[in-house]
Amino acid sequence: MAQTECDRLRIFPSPFAMSLWLGTPYSHRRLIRHGEMCSTGSVTDERHKAFICRNGCKLHAFTREEAPWPFSFNREVLEQCALDHAMILKIADTQSFMDMSSRPPKRCLDLGTALGDWIIDTAQRFPKCTFVGFDLVDIQIPLRILDPSIAKRIEWVHGNFLTHRLPFSANEFDYIHLEGIGFAVPEDKVSSTNA
Repeated sequence: MAQTECDRLRIFPSPFAMSLWLGTPYSHRRLIRHGEMCSTGSVTDERHKAFICRNGCKLHAFTREEAPWPFSFNREVLEQCALDHAMILKIADTQSFMDMSSRPPKRCLDLGTALGDWIIDTAQRFPKCTFVGFDLVDIQIPLRILDPSIAKRIEWVHGNFLTHRLPFSANEFDYIHLEGIGFAVPEDKVSSTNA
C-alpha cells in the first residue's frame, strides 16, 4: 500500500528530543517508529486515533467546532512543545510552580497531556504517585518503552473535555496539571460545569 503525504509525516519527535524527556543519551534509546502509539485508556471515538492531512500538516480529525486546537501534530511542532517543557524544567527545577515536595501527590491528572512528557518526568520524581494523562488524540509516548516501574503507574485516556464531561470521579485527583492548552479552550467553553 502506497504511503500518502500525511502517512509520511512523523508525529513522534526525534531520538534527541526523546532523550530530553527520558533523561538518557539518545543513542541508547530505542527509536519510536512512525505509527507506534499506545493507549491504555478507553477510546470511544476512532477520531482520537485518526489524523487528516491538510496543506502538508498532520491534524486531528475533529471539526474546528468540536476541537479548536490550531496546531499540527507534525514532528517539528511536537518537538518544540517537548523542548519548551524541558526548558521549563531546567529553569524552574521543578515539575510545577506549586510546591509539591511538602505534600507529594498520590494521584495526578494531566489535562491536555499531549506526548505525556510532564507525566513521565513527574513520575520519576514522585515514585508513589499514579498518573492519568488525558488528551484529545492518541500521540502519547508508548508505555512499553518506559521503565516498568514508571509505566505501571501511568494511564493514557482519550476524550474531548469540551464536548463531554471528564470520565473521572469527583475528588479522584489531588493534583491536576494544565499546561499549554489555552489555544484549545474557547472563552465560551470555560465554565465549572465542563470540568
